[in-house]
Amino acid sequence: MGMMCPMRVLVASTPGAGHFLAVAPFAVALTGAGHEVLAAVPSESVAIARQAGLETWVLDDLTREQVGQVFSSLPPDRPRDAGATLVRELYGRLHTPAALPGMREAIGRFGPDLVLRETFHYASALAAEEAGVPHVRVAPGMVGVDASAVAHAAEGFRGLAGAATAIARSPLLTLAPASLDAPGPAVPAVICRYRDTTLPEPLTDEDRSWLASGKAPLVYVTFGSVASGSRAFPMLMRSTLAALGGLEVRALVTIGERADRAFDQLPPNVRVARWVPQAHVLKHASAMLCHGGFGTVLGGLYAGVPMVTMPMLSDQPRNAARIEALGAGVTLTREQRTAPQVHDTLARVLTDPAYATAARRVAAEISTLPPVEKAVEYLEQQAG
Repeated sequence: MGMMCPMRVLVASTPGAGHFLAVAPFAVALTGAGHEVLAAVPSESVAIARQAGLETWVLDDLTREQVGQVFSSLPPDRPRDAGATLVRELYGRLHTPAALPGMREAIGRFGPDLVLRETFHYASALAAEEAGVPHVRVAPGMVGVDASAVAHAAEGFRGLAGAATAIARSPLLTLAPASLDAPGPAVPAVICRYRDTTLPEPLTDEDRSWLASGKAPLVYVTFGSVASGSRAFPMLMRSTLAALGGLEVRALVTIGERADRAFDQLPPNVRVARWVPQAHVLKHASAMLCHGGFGTVLGGLYAGVPMVTMPMLSDQPRNAARIEALGAGVTLTREQRTAPQVHDTLARVLTDPAYATAARRVAAEISTLPPVEKAVEYLEQQAG
């Protein structure tokens, strides 16, 4: 039973589509239940927030140079150390003090009953603690991955230290099933799991026609919005395109807004696009080749699609390892990303039914979770 009066919920997310899209289904469910929602996001996320039908409050952005310096400092051969460094430097030292003034002002002007924050948006948790507003977090990654993240962030921004315990103990919402959790005992005291039921944005007529055409198996390829702007991306694309050209498949490759589309001549069975709504594509896909980003692999599992992962940074190696442990895909290391190796691995995932069976097993688990609309009642209780 819902609240008698609508509540005000301030939603906050760090930059990156994957981070905002983790919290967006809960925000949409809240607005659908008649609550007032304001999304506090950096300017790069404003468009995607407005596409979800949300009013926005724009927070200060980091510069590309600031973000680039952090990513260039990450140790490529030590993913755990890289994850701690990323949280400390990007989300702690840089993002929190940049977003904190705007969050304080948003809370003062909007007067929220609840703050719903993406896990790494520490400025929203700190501002909520200062104002005495309840806050709940949404996981943009595996539950239990780097449970000490707030401690790393506090190393980068000392102002977080006093609120670290409250942040670490805050309730956590996730759209992932338990089987996708990182191994290990360190998890929040309260975990609420839901199934994303929000509808993706509609396809263009061109995309709809292309997806419905052809009889060859469809392979969906994406390396996310961050990796597509990296120096390694052109070489990665060359080996990937060469591998796809040698397979009897249709391939859709999405490259995001940062990548240069000036590739060499494409194989005839490959189509390249900036962006196509992933949920629509995965309904048609027989396999996915990706970077191991959490939102991407979770989308693949929702659709029961097996995958080949080529992780590069942050939590991607852990996500890829979990997919492999579930039997739903294969991971290729940096040394294995040659065209022949990508070709052979994709062929194996496409032809060995064990991978698709494992992916469908996780999809069946997801189907038993309550729909995201059920989270509204829990959030109303948290607002008191």
